[in-house]
Amino acid sequence: PFRWRKEKADTAKVISGTIGDFSSILSIGCGLGIVEKNLIEANTNLKVDAFDFSDAAKKWLNDIEGINCLTKLNSANKYQFIYCTQLLYALSDKEIKELAGFVLQHLGEDKS
Repeated sequence: PFRWRKEKADTAKVISGTIGDFSSILSIGCGLGIVEKNLIEANTNLKVDAFDFSDAAKKWLNDIEGINCLTKLNSANKYQFIYCTQLLYALSDKEIKELAGFVLQHLGEDKS
């Protein structure tokens, strides 16, 4: 639906305005990848690692240059910016705590 796509595009604009010149981005819970697709279209220099528990995103994002679909989050990579959108409602308190720990471990030195 148009409204859903507009909300995703608006979310991508907010993230785009927040990331500044960061180029190493991790999206956790990307879903279909609409936000990530919009980010890459607006910021061609970005490298976005996108993860979702579902394989649906891979169908839409695999062929977009600058987006790398991850199969798991056990990566040792460090990122300049990590985000998740519309994800926390689906997680238990324990899972949210684990996610926060993961984010802290995988942010690069500049944690601003």
